Formats: sequence, C-alpha cells, structure tokens
Amino acid sequence: MTLAVAAEAIDKAPHLHGRVLGPGDRPLTAVRVRLYVDGAPGASTWADSTGAYSLPLPGSNRGANVMAWFFPVDDELVPECVLIGEGPLADSELLSCVPRLARSPNGIEYSLTLLDTDGRLERLRASPCFEQSVHVPAQEPSQ
Repeated sequence: MTLAVAAEAIDKAPHLHGRVLGPGDRPLTAVRVRLYVDGAPGASTWADSTGAYSLPLPGSNRGANVMAWFFPVDDELVPECVLIGEGPLADSELLSCVPRLARSPNGIEYSLTLLDTDGRLERLRASPCFEQSVHVPAQEPSQ
C-alpha cells in the first residue's frame, strides 16, 4: 500500500514536459534532459521516439536554482538550458539570455528546437539579450 501511495504521489507531482525537435522540426530521440537543483544533478530522462520527454519537478524548493539542460547526442547540435522558478540566479545578468519558466502547480510544458552552432548564433543575434550596449572606457595610450 505504501508503494502505491508513493507511486501515485510521484505521478501527480508537477512535471516539466514537452518535445525536443531538431532542424526542420524533426523529432530528436537522442537527447538527455536533466534537471539540476542548486548545481546538483537531479532527475533525468531521454526524449522518446517522438521527441517527447517528461520529468518530475523537485518539490517547492523556494529559493532553489533549478535548471533544465537538454544534451543532444549529436555533436552537431548545441545543448540548451532553461531556468525554472525564482531562485537567486533568476535576476543574474550572467543568465540574461537563458529562457526562464515560471513554476506552476500543474507543471510546465516546454518544447524547443536544438540547432547547430550557426543556427544557435543566428538565434542569439536575433534575440534582445544582446541589444544592451556595453560601455568600454577609453584607455590612455601607453608611453
């Protein structure tokens, strides 16, 4: 009975789920999806034959940094990550280009397309995350 209750509780826990696609919107099956909680490895799974994945989200660790990484086996494709929830990293400028997902009691649906290096760079150039100009102070010439 305890095992059935535990299994039922796991099934009802909020999940991160969606599909992983590649160039041309083809489903990717050889992608490992792994959660990290405050840098420690958490739950992981592989995308299935349709590119679908589902992982239970960790309990409501308010303040914990939760990141989901998508690691393709194909060396031509670039891994991607997403920040989940409101941990201290949520406001970090270092992660300004990392997508953020809000936690929900019903889980989170997140689908993405993994690209090769050129495609990923093109996507980054088109995104607003690099629009801020960086001020570099002028240096006096050395004598």
